[in-house]
Amino acid sequence: MDPGAFFTFSIPFDMKGNTKRCPVPLPESYELAIHSREKRVDDWHQLVRESKLAKSQRKQLQAAVQHRFQEWLSDTGNAHQLEGLLPAVTHPK
Repeated sequence: MDPGAFFTFSIPFDMKGNTKRCPVPLPESYELAIHSREKRVDDWHQLVRESKLAKSQRKQLQAAVQHRFQEWLSDTGNAHQLEGLLPAVTHPK
């Protein structure tokens, strides 16, 4: 697998024992890919923080980013994967 296509997977609940970390070290190329992706996200957050945008402009930017993300999810078919992460809704009888 291309290291750029590798993503870690987090299980959204805690279990007893030492389950907080991956029990097997990743190859260096995969570690570098993950750190590079994390750095890009951190750089984006820093850019927004330092942009001196007014509160209304930040809300506009957030709405635009969320809208584009929803488009990307739909265009790539990844929306289906996220839907599978939602807990089943139970209705009271």
